[in-house]
Amino acid sequence: MEDLRETLQKRIEENHHFFYSHLTKEDIDQIINISISIINTRDQTGPEGGHFVKAVLDNDLDEAVDRADSTCIRALPFFINIKNYFHPTPLSTEDELQTIFNRATKITLSDMSWEEKYDHIFSDEISNRVLQLTDFDYYDPDTSYEDDVWAFMNAFRDKINE
Repeated sequence: MEDLRETLQKRIEENHHFFYSHLTKEDIDQIINISISIINTRDQTGPEGGHFVKAVLDNDLDEAVDRADSTCIRALPFFINIKNYFHPTPLSTEDELQTIFNRATKITLSDMSWEEKYDHIFSDEISNRVLQLTDFDYYDPDTSYEDDVWAFMNAFRDKINE
């Protein structure tokens, strides 16, 4: 558990831009504790988190904001990053690709504009990470944001189903 706390402490320090203002030691301790609760609840490896943690995990922004105190409001982007991308035990390549594919699918099917979807899909966390994990190739039509996203997602789906 101490290794996880240290890892989260380092991650907070590396991602200070998430918080928009200085954090006290008490703020950092609270953020670490809630992050651990998010991880334990998500992975079903410890006690289930409270209403705020469940709202974060359910992507229920209204509920998360209603339940958050001032520290949690500032840390909300960090908590979402922890929920989506942080795994104390590294995932297998197949599991990580499936996790990325699920996230990319949610983005593709969301109400965002195609330009926003394109920006999310062709980011370090999605397309660049996929390229790091696998020998992934697809035809880029370079015609529109929508066509580019669908070309990537169709090829990604095919890769996942191999």
